[in-house]
Amino acid sequence: MILGLTGKNASGKGEAADYLKTKGFVYCSLSDVLREEATKRGLEHSRDNLIVLGNELRKKYGASYLAQQINNKIKQQLKNAQITEMQSISGTQKITKRFFRESKIFGTNSIGYNKKNSMNGDINNKNIEKNNELKTNGKINNKGNNESNFVVDSIRNPYEAKELMKNKNFILVGIDAPIELRLKRLLERNRVGDAKTLEKFKQQEQRENLKSDTNQQLDATFKLSKKVILNDGSLEQLHKKIDDLLLELKNKVQ
Repeated sequence: MILGLTGKNASGKGEAADYLKTKGFVYCSLSDVLREEATKRGLEHSRDNLIVLGNELRKKYGASYLAQQINNKIKQQLKNAQITEMQSISGTQKITKRFFRESKIFGTNSIGYNKKNSMNGDINNKNIEKNNELKTNGKINNKGNNESNFVVDSIRNPYEAKELMKNKNFILVGIDAPIELRLKRLLERNRVGDAKTLEKFKQQEQRENLKSDTNQQLDATFKLSKKVILNDGSLEQLHKKIDDLLLELKNKVQ
């Protein structure tokens, strides 16, 4: 499962992502791609700098560039998980072969051998099950594998969302909250470049909704959301809404 998070500034995307991480989701952020680039250029990680840098990269490499970088990271993570799974199966198979070699030495009448023989059967059955899981559609089976669950934060452009939608089991989730409440949160977190007044906050959001393929388009991106969470209460209430969403999505998959 891949959950994408979109929404306006201070709506609660970061809190939602943090909670999903406690559920075993692997965290990815389009903003992290920008921060890495800003660090290379010696730029401060202010909101204005990241916005300008993001627009520049989209214009140079295409509107979906940032999402493409995240897709590459997800593919690599899944590949690494598959390699780890295969190595685990290989190690188990080696143990099985060792037991069979020892059985020839100790003979079938040995009590120790009988115990090993029973273990061999269990191990072989597990190997078969694991191999079948890996062969399903040529992909890793996601059952119980938290390394196959991802949360992607900071999706701010429709082309980024559409690029991520190419992934199987991707769902875009919009996180929303009233602007007055978002300003209150903004002032409490006190990040570099954040607005300090409601008027300044509204001006910033207007700049983040320019009708250009290579710019941020928060409203247009939000409209692509398949699920929406209204984060206008406590942190515990937000967590409850996320739990309800995960249960709903799990039931749909089953």
